[in-house]
Amino acid sequence: MDAKTPVADQLIGKQQRSMRLWMFVSRYGTLAAFLVMAIVLSFVAPGFLTMFNILTILRQISVLGIMGLGMTLVMAGGGIDLSIGEAADVGGLVCVALLAQGWGAGPAVLAGLAGGAAMGMLNATLIAGIGIAPFLATLGVHSMVRSLEMAFTRGGLPIYLNRAMPRPLIFLGRGLVGPIPTQVIVLAVLALAYYVIYHRVTLGRYVTAVGLNREAARLSGVSVNKVTATTYVLASATAALAGVILAARVSSGQPLAGGAYLLDTIAAVGPASGRRGIPARHHSRGVHGAHDIGRRPAQRARNAGRSGLPGHGGQRHDAPERRVLHADVHQGRVAVGRAGVGFVR
Repeated sequence: MDAKTPVADQLIGKQQRSMRLWMFVSRYGTLAAFLVMAIVLSFVAPGFLTMFNILTILRQISVLGIMGLGMTLVMAGGGIDLSIGEAADVGGLVCVALLAQGWGAGPAVLAGLAGGAAMGMLNATLIAGIGIAPFLATLGVHSMVRSLEMAFTRGGLPIYLNRAMPRPLIFLGRGLVGPIPTQVIVLAVLALAYYVIYHRVTLGRYVTAVGLNREAARLSGVSVNKVTATTYVLASATAALAGVILAARVSSGQPLAGGAYLLDTIAAVGPASGRRGIPARHHSRGVHGAHDIGRRPAQRARNAGRSGLPGHGGQRHDAPERRVLHADVHQGRVAVGRAGVGFVR
């Protein structure tokens, strides 16, 4: 760097390089570690990279992956769901219990999903409605539902069917489509659906805005409570589907089985939601402008007009802060952080 460059510019350049390196490591570090492990294991165990072994691994992680999809949405919105394992238990137990009573496969599965969604509504009421912290609210629901499970199953006894498992559920839990297990296909379809929700639907942008800065999202016109409630209902319903798949795989309702996936789900989702605390001007999707939210609203609006940001036409204006943020959040061009507001593509 030129010796005549001011010290401040040198420090800023150093900070920017450090941030870019940190962003690269946080974004691709997990993938790099995974590839290194796969390469090492391919030499240690020659059968590791065979198609049979890969499909077996995918089958084993399908339940965890489905639960992780819902948890990703919750954590991206700044929350946490410690009752997601119990939501999976409710889905599986309700489904198998109704099958044992003579219900058909379709109604039993829908009832299991409804039970999981009801748990999500309970979490949403406690968090968004009453205002209890997500950790405490979901921990309380976790303990309550676990106790109900133990009472319903007479101390944790599995629920077995008095008849053969219906063929649609056998296909869901242990079936194959060609060489690919059915639950792996379900995981892929749900992953695509959640990708569309998170990246292509307005709800996904609202979840990101709420997770980065709830107050700024509220000022921009986002219904924070509705967004929060939606994430918990979707997460619990998705976990209930994972519980149904698990029950179909083992042909029984296993109480407390979903709780074993809780820590694994949080650990798997953690890297995916790690960008939530990054200031908006360092957002990895590319920031075209950032504005200090500590300035007066009119000053921020004038700065936005001078910078020629998309949607502003490069003209000066004195629109209130609420109107500026509202328009850009709804058009998907704003990332709101603790340190500022940045417009992204």
